[in-house]
Amino acid sequence: MPTLYYAPGACSLAPHIALEWIGAPYDAVKVTFGSKELLAVNPAGAVPTFREDDGWLLTQAGAILDYLSRK
Repeated sequence: MPTLYYAPGACSLAPHIALEWIGAPYDAVKVTFGSKELLAVNPAGAVPTFREDDGWLLTQAGAILDYLSRK
């Protein structure tokens, strides 16, 4: 299942809303900036980070939104 790594107050809210609107199954993982959990997925330590089942990553809200709209 795809995973959205997010942090309150970050621009990760928009992809989170988009995933809810389109009804796509996903896991949401709340992280803090630069946390070990986030760094293990995204070495830049930034959110939002969206990981597909195959490990493919997107790390910018605009790119995630574009990807979700095309998926």
